Amino acid sequence: MENVLFLGLASGALGQIIYLVFNIYKQKKAEKKLESLIVKNENEFLKMIEEYKTKKKLLHLNSEHAKDDFDELMLMTFVKNQINLLNESEKRMMNKVIERKNTENQKRYISKLFEDIKFNDFLNSHTHRKTSFNI
Repeated sequence: MENVLFLGLASGALGQIIYLVFNIYKQKKAEKKLESLIVKNENEFLKMIEEYKTKKKLLHLNSEHAKDDFDELMLMTFVKNQINLLNESEKRMMNKVIERKNTENQKRYISKLFEDIKFNDFLNSHTHRKTSFNI
């Protein structure tokens, strides 16, 4: 009886591990697809930067914090637009990945995403605010 109980618990734990590994694999695959979409739409990104430069000047943002927030919003908007181009399951997965994180971790995740695809030239090299542009 104890062996059956142990076998049941062991198979349940193994099932959970397999499920976890499969989800990590699916997430990494969706991230790679998102990265390739961002690279593919680099011109759209550059155009968006130019539009935001104009809007930023029109808004007369005075504080550095407001400028950083504006830059972070621009990055988040671009990434969300690219996520919407993914297929339904990948879109759901990436939205969950981003929404589960708090605001600061979302910023880090998006910065890391851009750094992984070598767009970090656009990112400012501040120690804790890596999403700010030199605009």
